[in-house]
Amino acid sequence: MKQVDMMMTKIRLIPNVCAAMFMVLVLSACGPLVEFPGADEGADRVFDLRYKAMSSSSEKSDVRSLFLAEPIIAAGLKGSDIAVRPNDYELLYLPGARWSDRLSRMINRFYHRGLSDQLSLTVLSGQDVDLSQNFRLRLSFDDFAIRTNDRNDFDQVVVSVTATLIDNTSNAIKGQRRLSETVSLNSQTHDAAVQSFVKANHSILKDMAIWANGLLMGQ
Repeated sequence: MKQVDMMMTKIRLIPNVCAAMFMVLVLSACGPLVEFPGADEGADRVFDLRYKAMSSSSEKSDVRSLFLAEPIIAAGLKGSDIAVRPNDYELLYLPGARWSDRLSRMINRFYHRGLSDQLSLTVLSGQDVDLSQNFRLRLSFDDFAIRTNDRNDFDQVVVSVTATLIDNTSNAIKGQRRLSETVSLNSQTHDAAVQSFVKANHSILKDMAIWANGLLMGQ
């Protein structure tokens, strides 16, 4: 019997039915899986991660600038598929839905807009490191996925990132912090999952801005 690559296979979720062949190939276990409404309707639904601005002002109290490079994303999370972790060792993908862009670019837009809104200095972004700015912020995401519970229900979204603030003048690390957020899903739908991703990232962004502003003001 042909083996299935557990890291890259998109699973089809079926409710309360033990399909022996499917389970042997995908999960090697017999048990109910939750159905996402709309998963079998054909074309994938496309979702974006949008930042909701907190401030309408573009004035900055600090004349210095910070460069935000495109973030580092853990292997298996880099594409446009929405990741699902049934446990700590498997990585699957949500059927019937995908992100609007490669995850690193979508995250970069979200955090660039958010940090531009919440930091005291000007924030620039791009793929290549710009050392002409006073500081640079490096983000490394090791989790950006839906987690399932013991009943295989889609239970929560987990986002984890390590932020490193670097002084470009001396190339010294001013500070490093790991931020993680877990948000429960209020229903078993694509929309609820994406809303949880948005909420988790807004929460992380707020904490990140407070941390970074504290380091920058102490400079």
